[in-house]
This record gives sequence, structure tokens and C-alpha cells, in this order.
Amino acid sequence: DDGPSNVYYTGPNVRISFERPYAKCAQVLDAPGTVGSGEYLMFEFPMSFWLEQQGYDVTYCMNQDLHVDPGILRTCKAFLSVGHDEYWSRKMYDEAMAARDDGTSLAFFSGNSVCHDIQFYDSTVTGAPSTAFARIKRFEDEEMLMGTKTHGPGYGDWTVTKPDHWIFEGTGAKEGDAILGIIGWEYNGDPGDIPGLEVVASSPLFGCEREKRSLGPAETGQTHHGVVYPCDKGNWVFNAGTIWWPEGLSCPPGHVPARSAGCAGTLGVFPLAQQVTSNVLDRMIKDSPRG
Repeated sequence: DDGPSNVYYTGPNVRISFERPYAKCAQVLDAPGTVGSGEYLMFEFPMSFWLEQQGYDVTYCMNQDLHVDPGILRTCKAFLSVGHDEYWSRKMYDEAMAARDDGTSLAFFSGNSVCHDIQFYDSTVTGAPSTAFARIKRFEDEEMLMGTKTHGPGYGDWTVTKPDHWIFEGTGAKEGDAILGIIGWEYNGDPGDIPGLEVVASSPLFGCEREKRSLGPAETGQTHHGVVYPCDKGNWVFNAGTIWWPEGLSCPPGHVPARSAGCAGTLGVFPLAQQVTSNVLDRMIKDSPRG
């Protein structure tokens, strides 16, 4: 999806290779800082910056590493999906489910995640594994892993619905308090039928028809949900349900804040987002069956 919108093509028989130069990402806005980085600097870097600033023991992987070497999921107490994590193979999904059932906590600080089921291909040049992929179809059961279905685009506030939940400890949050403008550009809604699942944040959203006009919540019928659910071994799954969640954690030097041209944009760092993230990670670490 790199390049100007008039050259996008997402029809059948399209295969995308990682063995190519990465252009400036123009899918959401013209962000010069994305040149060569895919979407890392635009959507993920603020969380990496904050995690290391807070002293968390972090190891990084690319999402196709879950396909090639799924054993990495058993080396951590919590697996984090960050930013825009749309494309997963069925093997990645199955391995994440198995890791969850084995005691790994999963935190989706992301939106539009696990949306399209993909097929990986090896390099035609070097033979290296999983260097290209093609879309097969949309996932139909992603909510059984993440707790919610993927949707988008949609914009709005991350609004507290269950202030007495442990993810809000130390925040002083009350029902209706919100992290303003952090829902976008794609999001999660429609909670899954999972035992113990709790909706901790929910808000109607507005939409956007390119740069022509905004659609209000009453017109879109879209609703965001942030959820948490417990797992059998004492571990947890949390889903913030928005691509822009990292924007509430930090704004590293040189970072261009996320926005969608003509529709909406983020509003900076929020202590509520920071404390919720700390509470989620600290509980996942404390309750990990891996000690």
C-alpha cells in the first residue's frame, strides 16, 4: 500500500514482497518520517520508546516470525501486537491461540489486527522463508482470539465504561472519562462470546468519506469496544482496539503524530493511557504461570 492512492491495487492475484524499497506511507497521511520504515515510525515507535523508557524487558519480532518460528511465543510472559497489525496467516493465529492456552498473555495495543488471512511465499531470489504474502480472505473468528472483531475506519474517544476494573487502578478514572481522539484510523468492536470477557471501554464513533465530509456517530452506527478477558492458566488477553493507542504513551523526538487527512488526528500523550498500559503489562507479568 505504499505510494499515492491512484496506484493502489488490492484485487486478486496480488503478491507483496518484503524484498523491495519502502516508500513514504501515503495511506493515511503524507508522513515523511515513514520513508524506509514501513509503518514502524508512524504507528509503533511511540510504544517502543515508552516501553524502554519505563524499563520493561522487551524483545522485538516481526509478525511473520510467528509463522516461521512460533516458539518465540513461549519465551515471553506477554506478547504485544502494536499499531496496525492487519495481516496474519492462519498458522500465526493458531500458534497465538495455542500460546494463550499455554499461559502467554496477549495484549493488542492495536486496531484492524488479525483482519486478513494471508498466504506466505518464500523468496524467488534467495529462497528465504516468508518474504512475500498474498491475501486469501478475511478472518471470521478473530474475536475468539482478540476478544473483539476488527473494523474501520472510525474515529472517536476511548471512553471508560467500567472504572472499578483493575486496569484503571491508580487512575482515578470515572465512568465516561475518556482518552480523547485516540480511536483511529481503524478499530475493534463487537465483543466475542468468551467466558469472563469484560467491556472496559466503549464509545460511538464518527466516520469520514475521504476529505469531503464527516459522518457523526448516529450516521455511522459504529461503536468501539476495549475488552479484557481471563485465560485458563491465570494469564490475560487485553484489546485496546485502536491503531493509535501508542500515541497516548509518548511522542518521541522527531515523531509525526498520527492523523487521517481531513478526518481526525491524535491529541498527544495522556496519563490515563500510560497508567492503563502499565496496569495491563504489570498484571500480565505478575500473573504469568512462567514465574
